Amino acid sequence: MEPKYDESIRKGDNVSVEKPRGTLGSALTRLRAKLPPSLLVYVLFCAFGMGSWVAINGIWGEISILVQTLPECDRLPSILVVIIQLANVGPLLYTATKAVFAHRRWNQYHLEVVTVAILVLVGTSACILLALFWSRTAHIFGGPHAVSLITLTFLLATVDCTSSVVFFPFMRHFHKDYISALYIGAGLSGVLPSAVALAQGFVKYGEGCPGTYPGYAALGINFSPAVYFVLLTLLTLVCGAAFVLINVLPVVHKQMVTTPAPSSDVQQAERERKEGEEPAAAVSSIVPLLAKLVKSKFTLLLCLAVINFVSNGALPAISAYAFLPYGNVYYHTGVNLAIITSPMASLLHLFLPSGSEAPLVILTHLSAFLASYVLMIAMMYPQPLLVGHTAGGVIIVLANIAISAMIAYIKVGVTVQLHSYSEKNLALTVGGVVNQLGSLIGAMLFFGLVNYTDIFEH
Repeated sequence: MEPKYDESIRKGDNVSVEKPRGTLGSALTRLRAKLPPSLLVYVLFCAFGMGSWVAINGIWGEISILVQTLPECDRLPSILVVIIQLANVGPLLYTATKAVFAHRRWNQYHLEVVTVAILVLVGTSACILLALFWSRTAHIFGGPHAVSLITLTFLLATVDCTSSVVFFPFMRHFHKDYISALYIGAGLSGVLPSAVALAQGFVKYGEGCPGTYPGYAALGINFSPAVYFVLLTLLTLVCGAAFVLINVLPVVHKQMVTTPAPSSDVQQAERERKEGEEPAAAVSSIVPLLAKLVKSKFTLLLCLAVINFVSNGALPAISAYAFLPYGNVYYHTGVNLAIITSPMASLLHLFLPSGSEAPLVILTHLSAFLASYVLMIAMMYPQPLLVGHTAGGVIIVLANIAISAMIAYIKVGVTVQLHSYSEKNLALTVGGVVNQLGSLIGAMLFFGLVNYTDIFEH
């Protein structure tokens, strides 16, 4: 049996502690009550959570340089968007594996530990290969293509997509005070790579897209993409080191909650018998619940579909066409500031909660309006409004940042309201499905528009 977190120590039920007196003492008492049981464990979970999506966020932070050094040029973002969506095969495989092991004696905790270890190992290895071979191309389909980058992006996206369905369930083995640490780490997975990308600088020299990498000095950036991807590798190693410490340090084990004891042979056989009889009944009972959910939360689910269509499909795919006419500095800065802004906007919901559907609907309309402006600018490539003027670049950057912030806030708001629904497990599952469908439809649609039509190239 796993060690049990001792709630009495936190509350001071069995420990004689002199209570501070006065206003200052009361404030210190309230502050101490809000602190996690162990600051070291909290920091470890922050570092562990940083491993979720750090690789893909890192690749997007470098996208303004990649589109000008690889043969796909402006079409590269639309290709990567589809590759990332196809990587959802990872969560599907993990879910199938989990279902298989649900009928075995092997503890689900051990399955999660092994899965996380594999994800960290594969992610770190892929980042190392990315640092070594990111610029390698191969002549296929009648021309050169960035096969190394695209293949490794698929591998890293598979790791990051799978981490979303492994990391958070893994937290159920620990005290609830550490869940927020994982969210903070997930936010840092976008902030830290973008901060490094901003320090790297933007492409200052060169016209058009030569399709080859001439060296970082020739581009006018402070260090090469290879160095950037090495730093990305270090961030994944930090996640791996934190995970190892979480599993070996006694101070972490003290923060674990009790895990259920293995069931007896009779209980196991009875459960398997019931599981074999229940699927048909479960399907028939879930249909009316699903219909009720869609009817009552249709507006929220529609908002969720729209913002994921925009943020994970449409806008990333056309980013090069919207930004590059104004200059590399706007592309590089706009993309990375938007990534940094997203977790900050998510945190804003803690202090300014939406409260109802109305604010979320209004923000969805505003984000869709700004996204329409970005789409219009991309369709006017290479001579959009205010091209050659500072105002044009500033407006497109601010629009991108505003869209990112509003969408992040909407996602948190919708998730909170789905969580408060009577059938919250069903509501959150449906929300996840809508999330992926919106992203997939947006990615596939704009991949086709960018690569098989001339809408964005005149």
